[in-house]
Amino acid sequence: MAFSFKKNIAMNITEKLAYKERLITRAKMILAQRKYPAELLEQIKDERLLKEVMKEMMPSAGTAYELLNDEEKQQRDRLLALNIKFRDYLYGFMLCKNIGYFLLITGVLIGITAVMQFNNNGVFAILSLLNGALLLYLATKKKELLHYHWQLFCVFLLFYIIELIVWQFPSPFLYFIDADVLASRHEAKMKLANLATPLVYEGVRLAALLGIYKGVKKINGFFNCQSKDYLLLL
Repeated sequence: MAFSFKKNIAMNITEKLAYKERLITRAKMILAQRKYPAELLEQIKDERLLKEVMKEMMPSAGTAYELLNDEEKQQRDRLLALNIKFRDYLYGFMLCKNIGYFLLITGVLIGITAVMQFNNNGVFAILSLLNGALLLYLATKKKELLHYHWQLFCVFLLFYIIELIVWQFPSPFLYFIDADVLASRHEAKMKLANLATPLVYEGVRLAALLGIYKGVKKINGFFNCQSKDYLLLL
């Protein structure tokens, strides 16, 4: 039984090594066609495996940088720049997806308080849910987001501006708390916190916009790096 267990482990290790070698070979074949293997690398979910494949697909992998000639150094530098931008690109998509979930959670929480008639902020719950759902949907459309990143950011910015113009700010989340913070010193902190809830909501929306901007900027960096013919001399 112990022998069988060790044999299975050895087979798993062998299969993993063979799979890694196939990925490296495919990546090098794509690079030989003057293309960056972005789609191939995106399929690798294991972070450690991704690092190993990106390292091994480098020109003259395994050779110290100091031992390379000038042409090989330039090739490795160009591919390294693309690898860094590609990691930023992945981070940009992950950031947009997380912001989408964050907006959905915000919408659900506001919706619960509105349904329980603590306030009349139902429209803000709907807007947060729509923005979050749209962002999550776009995060699955990587090709569209890669080519129309700034346009999509402008759409979310426009949505927020329209929200401010049409619906302005949400009301305090708890109606039943007296707005007069001086009515009771004991409840002053709670009342102040309640009055600040609209600002918290606006802070969340602005933070989401800034996060989308950051994610789009990283996606744009990879797009620009690809369009500057970095692969022509590989």
